[in-house]
Amino acid sequence: YLYFHKQANGAGPGPKNTTSCDFYNTYTKIYAPVVIDSSCSDVEDVDNFQEEDRDADIGLTAADVLSNLSYNINTKSCSRLNINRANVWDGALRGFKRSSFDPTCSLLVKFTDDIGQTEEAVDTGGPTREFLTLLMDAIKTSRFFEGKEDGKYLSFDSKAAEGDEYFHVGRMVAVSIVHGGPGPRCFSPSFYQYLVGKVKTIEAPIEDIPDTEVRNVLLEIKNARTLEELVELADKHSSMLQTARFYNA
Repeated sequence: YLYFHKQANGAGPGPKNTTSCDFYNTYTKIYAPVVIDSSCSDVEDVDNFQEEDRDADIGLTAADVLSNLSYNINTKSCSRLNINRANVWDGALRGFKRSSFDPTCSLLVKFTDDIGQTEEAVDTGGPTREFLTLLMDAIKTSRFFEGKEDGKYLSFDSKAAEGDEYFHVGRMVAVSIVHGGPGPRCFSPSFYQYLVGKVKTIEAPIEDIPDTEVRNVLLEIKNARTLEELVELADKHSSMLQTARFYNA
């Protein structure tokens, strides 16, 4: 988001009737992309999305904000990405880490095969959209998230944290949305509400916990019918509760 903040603060042409700060502040509240194609169901989804995310104070919809940011993309310059379909994530990470990569410029994507041969297709938009779709699919199934397919939360990976990969994941999502690609569309409602700043803490349902053993223990405690049964279960699972800092002997 910080990369687009520079553009939103006047680095390029754009609509003048609303302050750039307002555009940016509203944009940071938006995660799911606005994707419009010829199907009626998608159009209806976009209409609903716009209505839900309308800002009462400045009258902006998600489509307004994304349109403004997209308008400021520098189409006279491009950031080049060479992507192997067999390992989209690795190619994307290398490209996004390159010092010459500028997310505010157009993307020029070339797909290569396993031996490095470049496909002949000229990127007039198709390869870029395909790349962004493949990248979001790769992110959804990556080690950065865990949980149900439509209810994922952040997982912790120390190596990824040391390599600043979580930052690059966030930047990839922002680039995909602003450049007309999809978003991950896999986050749990409570995690999404936390990301966009509508809640300050995450209150995830027990059913969302990916660890089967922990989930079963918590459900067992939740369903205790008497105080005696609750105390007995707390003693039985004291080791796990102490590790989670929820138990004092």
